[in-house]
Amino acid sequence: MRKTAAPLCAVLAAAACSPSTIALRTAASLIERGRPAILREADIQLAKETLPGQLKLLEGLLESEPGNPDLLGSLAEGWTGYAYLFLEDEDPARAAAFYRRAAGYGLRLLARSQAFHNLGGLTPDALAAALPSAGAKDVRGLYWTATAWAGWANVAKSDPEALSAVPKAARLMERVLALDPGFDNAGP
Repeated sequence: MRKTAAPLCAVLAAAACSPSTIALRTAASLIERGRPAILREADIQLAKETLPGQLKLLEGLLESEPGNPDLLGSLAEGWTGYAYLFLEDEDPARAAAFYRRAAGYGLRLLARSQAFHNLGGLTPDALAAALPSAGAKDVRGLYWTATAWAGWANVAKSDPEALSAVPKAARLMERVLALDPGFDNAGP
């Protein structure tokens, strides 16, 4: 038994990962691969009732590994989709809050990228300077941040802060179009 545990401990130590970190990363990866099942749900009421719980579970997992790109991307996409599909018409104020939450996760995902790592602020000029360095690996963060910002502005038309996100959303989406126009079923 000891002979088997020693190499495993050495591998874990070398990788600087605890067993819980490995489990969390595995869970995040599994959740990401299971995303199509959520998108195919035909029962709208079931989707509406279960999606918030699933997203809260992801937020709980994110507490253990705040920079996990799979979790950040899933949360940006998930909260954007939830606000758009289920809240915009019946509760625009709640939709605005969830769009802002989604954009925050998208921005955290982008902050992991070299192009946006040292971004001093999110002014249109700072974004314009950083966007040419954004690459294919940044598409998911760019797309969902832009979509969340656009959704927020759409439901909060009297909020100057929400409206100020529109030019930034447009710049991000233009970069997505240049990098991957077919992303999210040609969503850009």
